[in-house]
Amino acid sequence: MVAMPHARLGETPCAFVVLNEGYTFDLVEMKTCLDKAGLARQKFPERIIVVPELPKTAAGKVLKHVLREKAKAYAVE
Repeated sequence: MVAMPHARLGETPCAFVVLNEGYTFDLVEMKTCLDKAGLARQKFPERIIVVPELPKTAAGKVLKHVLREKAKAYAVE
């Protein structure tokens, strides 16, 4: 998850998800899983963005700054 700009709140969580072939996943399913795990509601993502793969460094770390830039296109206004 990364921060996504939000008009009223300043920013809100946004989840980038890579799905296995033949699987689906939506915001309702994610919220159900996070609620069962006991995560605070303010940390629940406002949006899920499905991507074919996550951008990574040569060492395999996720490039969160790239994901934040992509999330700006989906910002809540």
